Amino acid sequence: MVWSSIGLLLVVSTAVSIFYDTGLGIDIFLWTLLVILVYSAYVLLNITLLRDTRGELKESFQIANILTAVRIFIVAPTMVLLFRDVLLWGALLYCIGALTDLFDGFVARRFRQETVMGVMLDPVGDILITGALFCFFWIRGDVPFWLFGILVVRYAQFFTGLAVLAFLGKAPELRATMAGKVVAVVQSAGIVILLARKLFPGILSQDTVNACLFPILGVAFSCMIVSQTVIGWKALRGNL
Repeated sequence: MVWSSIGLLLVVSTAVSIFYDTGLGIDIFLWTLLVILVYSAYVLLNITLLRDTRGELKESFQIANILTAVRIFIVAPTMVLLFRDVLLWGALLYCIGALTDLFDGFVARRFRQETVMGVMLDPVGDILITGALFCFFWIRGDVPFWLFGILVVRYAQFFTGLAVLAFLGKAPELRATMAGKVVAVVQSAGIVILLARKLFPGILSQDTVNACLFPILGVAFSCMIVSQTVIGWKALRGNL
């Protein structure tokens, strides 16, 4: 998978360099290559995590895990395109990443391709692409600092809490929750709306966004902080 991913990346970045902009093609290649190499190193160092729920080690990197990997790989070119103001292609790449989030879990369950690694990397892919997009919006002044701050607290709590619980030998099993699914839909819709506003200025007034979208996103992110706190506390108490 690594070599095929790098080969496809080389073709795409070369095409961008020839037909659009050389600097953009180089940036896409270098940043995405870095993500691919880091991801590949993690997989190789943790190859035993490619076990299913029955403990059986999978012989191949299956479709569900490939979809999760695609979502992680897409983060770098999406951000390069957005910061270079190639907004349409950046938005399209984000939508592709969002679609992989819908299908990787379905494929894993439908075809019994659930693995420990897939369960671990799925939320990481969501965090990377969501965090990167909101970081872009914050830097460009499209979202207020308080909203971006809540998101940072949410993700910092997730990783810190997980690390502490793992150190104590009490890490909870990572699995999708109803709260997480609802928030995922809300934040994805919010990102699409914010991207649409950049592509089509005036599609929504700033007053509407300030009064409706930002409070909804703030509540959604805050609910996840509460949900993560409850899950962490139950994991801690359940193993005392």
